[in-house]
Amino acid sequence: MTGDITKIKARLHSKKFASEYPRYSRDDTTLHEVPSSDHNILKYVPPVEGHVYCVASAEPRSEYVKAFEIDLEEVLPEFNQLLIYRIFRLLYDRPDILSAHASPSGGTALPVDWGYSFSIQPDLIGEVRNRFMSRVYLSFWLPEIPAAVSDRKRLGEAMAKCLKNMRETINKNLHLWDEKEELKGRAGLSALVNVPAEKYKGGELLLSKAREFDHRPLREPLEWGVTRSLESTGHLYLSAAIMFFVSFESFVNLLYRLLLRKEFKGGTYERLTVRSDLDLRLVSMHVFCRGFISQTIQPGSDLWTRMIQLRDFRNDIVHGNITEEHECHMLEDDGFQFFYSPAGDFRGRRSQRTVSQNLTRFQPNIREATVETTKQTVDELRSAIISAMDPTTREWVYSWLWQPLIPTHDPEGP
Repeated sequence: MTGDITKIKARLHSKKFASEYPRYSRDDTTLHEVPSSDHNILKYVPPVEGHVYCVASAEPRSEYVKAFEIDLEEVLPEFNQLLIYRIFRLLYDRPDILSAHASPSGGTALPVDWGYSFSIQPDLIGEVRNRFMSRVYLSFWLPEIPAAVSDRKRLGEAMAKCLKNMRETINKNLHLWDEKEELKGRAGLSALVNVPAEKYKGGELLLSKAREFDHRPLREPLEWGVTRSLESTGHLYLSAAIMFFVSFESFVNLLYRLLLRKEFKGGTYERLTVRSDLDLRLVSMHVFCRGFISQTIQPGSDLWTRMIQLRDFRNDIVHGNITEEHECHMLEDDGFQFFYSPAGDFRGRRSQRTVSQNLTRFQPNIREATVETTKQTVDELRSAIISAMDPTTREWVYSWLWQPLIPTHDPEGP
């Protein structure tokens, strides 16, 4: 059922785990068809036309119960599904097939989930297996959950030791995975994480939290000689605004990654394309990238001006630039003392005209309106880019715009 076994060229540097924990042969490896009504299982498994989905019994030994289960991704710093599988393949040979797509006519079966069971103690079985192709677990099985504290302690120590030994075995056999070599022409399906959508959703979440928590402190007279503690008002609103802009910049970067014309790829053109300033990348996207029928944005337009303002806002905030808005002044007229801050006070007609459209750099003044302005500009910029595409490319972008992953199996684009 497993088909041909892929040859693993490298050898194990440590086989201690298999010596200490001999393999346990499951009581039953028979695969039983999952009824089409069992949505609790089938909803996690992509269907294969002409096949039914079959699974083996959950427990490696009849009437045993699962005492504990660990998601290995949560506890292994060097977690890698294929690396773990290869180590156990070399330790114990062929895996147990725990689920598969089987042909009703009795033809070929396509394995899905694999597993390895091993004896830890006479009454304790361990099992490493994946589930629904996506997760790898370490499970511990017992005849029953012991009632005595001493038995619980003994078994707990044995489980902890097993996990420790597994970590050591994996760490000593890290040479079985080399990213560059493995991905060279082998990946059947590759995809990109949709960073723009991820950041945009992050901005929306931060904005909702800011409305709930990011409130200005109460204004009250300050006692003489008392220094108010430093506040961080506006930090969530600021984070949301930056996240929205980052989502737009990553959208531009993503399109250059996916649509850059073949003749402009490589180091010669990097400073003109993927490494140029954001405004230059945006305005010349139709030149360097496939799929555009017009320029994305017209320099000098209102949207262009707002984009430049937003870019400068992000640069000042990210680099922590100190601007005139951060200055506070005490002035005196007729013997009275007055406080003036450009961040919040009227600056005079001439000065006010030059800053009225700018986004404030003074954090306490960054409020919901700042974020909404940023979000609106980002939405309009993204729409302008998509509108400049030809119909085929536009439809392709809409197909993944808010999806978590973007298939990249066709390097030449949509």
